[in-house]
Amino acid sequence: MYVQLPVGCDQHSATRHPVIVAMHGLPGSPGSYNKLDHLYTRLDKAVSDRRIAAPIVVMPQLNRTLDDDTECIDDPHGLQTETWLASTLPTWVRQTFAVAPGRGSWATWGCSLGGWCASMLTMKHPATFGAAVAYQGYFRPHFDGHLPFQPNAPQARSYDLIALEKTNPVPVSLWLFASDADKVSYPSVKEFLTVVKRPTDGTARIAQGGGHRLSVWTRKISRSFDWLAQVQPGLAPRP
Repeated sequence: MYVQLPVGCDQHSATRHPVIVAMHGLPGSPGSYNKLDHLYTRLDKAVSDRRIAAPIVVMPQLNRTLDDDTECIDDPHGLQTETWLASTLPTWVRQTFAVAPGRGSWATWGCSLGGWCASMLTMKHPATFGAAVAYQGYFRPHFDGHLPFQPNAPQARSYDLIALEKTNPVPVSLWLFASDADKVSYPSVKEFLTVVKRPTDGTARIAQGGGHRLSVWTRKISRSFDWLAQVQPGLAPRP
């Protein structure tokens, strides 16, 4: 993983910082954000403009190779990616850096595969994460290749976020972005928006045209940081 720290932040810092877990798409790696520079540049601008509190940004690797599709799940025959992201990683971050306490200081963020992972981790682990920003994500696993379980298996049903929202909505905030020309993301986001209800807080932005492309969503990054500062107390700008 990569970790971007605010200036002066270490384990002994007197200032406690919120955390954003930012997840890449497929194919991709944590270095994708380094190459694109969209995330860092806009976040630094939001911090300098005092629109958001300076966060620790953690960018974990979601796969073993660039095109290895884990979907961030606990594979019954392989990697326990969900457990690592939802438990092991937050524990390590808290032990290593000066982290602000409480779910109001933790958010997930991602695009495409990372957007699904962000929504899934936040909805399934609301005690840890209070909010998710999901660009061109979806609400059921979208495996590219081998299926780790049958579509009607209990584990498959446990990852159906639309069914979860229908029966057991959780107190989290979701910021969703999709394009109506995106065949991967839009149908799933559209279906989710028909079932979202309190205590889940859903905010959606739907673009016209563009498809499932980087250029469609990167222009909206600054707005997502402003939204996070509004819904997550730990990310609100400090006096």
